[in-house]
Amino acid sequence: MRYLFFFSLVSLLANAQYGFVDHWKTIVYPYDTWRYFEGDQQPPTGWNTTNFNDATWKSGPGGFGFEDGDDSTLIPYDTSVYLRIEFNIFDTT
Repeated sequence: MRYLFFFSLVSLLANAQYGFVDHWKTIVYPYDTWRYFEGDQQPPTGWNTTNFNDATWKSGPGGFGFEDGDDSTLIPYDTSVYLRIEFNIFDTT
């Protein structure tokens, strides 16, 4: 019940500030393929920039996790994971 109230409160505040929103759009879907770096060290410098070459990184569908039954891509339990996905926005309205 708390989650529903929180969502309603956030929705009301968003509508009050930005006007009514009649729908939402996404550019990244749960099943999209991501590039990812797993490890116990920092990823290469610039990994979060648009011109970084992630061709040597692993790839897998969204839903990353530790084998708890709801993950599409499994990662070792004792690592960090850095995710990258490329997308285009054609209409910002």
